[in-house]
Amino acid sequence: MKQLSIFLISIYFFILSGCFAVETNSDENEFVTFQIPINKAIFSEKAVLNVRLYTEEQLKILEEQDSCFISYDQQNGEKISCPDGVEYQKIIPEEFTFFIQDIENQIEVKSVFIQTGKKYRLLVTGLYNDNCNTTSGGIIAIARSETIKLDELFWITTAIGCFSNG
Repeated sequence: MKQLSIFLISIYFFILSGCFAVETNSDENEFVTFQIPINKAIFSEKAVLNVRLYTEEQLKILEEQDSCFISYDQQNGEKISCPDGVEYQKIIPEEFTFFIQDIENQIEVKSVFIQTGKKYRLLVTGLYNDNCNTTSGGIIAIARSETIKLDELFWITTAIGCFSNG
């Protein structure tokens, strides 16, 4: 009995501490709005941020064709090769564009394709503050509410050599 009381008290404090997540907006088929904080210091002053949203269905297609590859040559142009049984399909995500100078501290994206209860991928890209490399942040998750605040995206920056004229 004493162990049960300790267990119930532990659960009570766990819930009160805010560590227990309760899904409050779980209406299926509602479209999702994403709020994305932006640290302007990591981007070039002339950056244009691109936000791409992929639906659950698009993610399945991308996964099915992840063994396909695209090659280019001057004579034939683009060539797409996939293993037997895999048919390449071009995926066009939902896209949004923001000029860095127009952003205060976050951007808001209202999807017309991503619905609550569905898996999605969000990708933000823009010119890094060295005016050469690209910085991007992204997430793959399930939309659990109509408004999703993405407090911490994992940001990475390409590391290519940059040359300047001067």
